Amino acid sequence: MSIHLNPVKPDPVQYFAEIFPLRIENLNLNTTCFRLSPEIDREIGNRLSWRFSQQFPGVIVICHHKFFWVLNKPNLEIPSKN
Repeated sequence: MSIHLNPVKPDPVQYFAEIFPLRIENLNLNTTCFRLSPEIDREIGNRLSWRFSQQFPGVIVICHHKFFWVLNKPNLEIPSKN
């Protein structure tokens, strides 16, 4: 299984979180993105993202369109992709 990095940052988009809108634009977020090869389906991606989040305290991992998005607290390092 190999990891492919997504070097392109997404355009600013408006997201809705909980009950209020959240606009991500010029924020300095502690994030990274990767995908697995071979590609996996949504169910397995959701399971893996939950396990990644459990493995690394303080890190949130979601799977969206076959990419894993990792969000960490600003003062902590993103876990190594290895």
